[in-house]
Amino acid sequence: MGNSWDDFENLVKSMNTKKEFERLEVAADFSAKLVKARLRKNYTQSELAKRAGLKQSAIARIESHGSLPRIDTVYKIAEALDSEINFYPTNYEDENAIEIKEMAERLSNLESTIQSLTNEIKSFYQAVYYQNKYQTKIR
Repeated sequence: MGNSWDDFENLVKSMNTKKEFERLEVAADFSAKLVKARLRKNYTQSELAKRAGLKQSAIARIESHGSLPRIDTVYKIAEALDSEINFYPTNYEDENAIEIKEMAERLSNLESTIQSLTNEIKSFYQAVYYQNKYQTKIR
């Protein structure tokens, strides 16, 4: 039977140091990164294990229980995924800052495009205005 929320809660309560909590956080983050990287490659746990020279149960243990693998295992997994995997938790503030910067750049490009189109429309209307004015004088 899998771990329940109560098991997790008891684990957190049993931690009496910040270091133990950080280790759990790193393990959970690594586990999530591994699952995402594996799914991006459309690998099953068995396929990844075979490519990394590991057992499927080792991959399952890392993904579902958040156990931290040895560093040589990390390298095998990273190589099998053609990826860089690290133990450092994702800093969502930095990730969000990058997304915001990219969005701001897109908006800036969009603003430039809109300004350019607006100028073209103004030029078109001026041309039509003068053309109509000129044709009115000729008649």
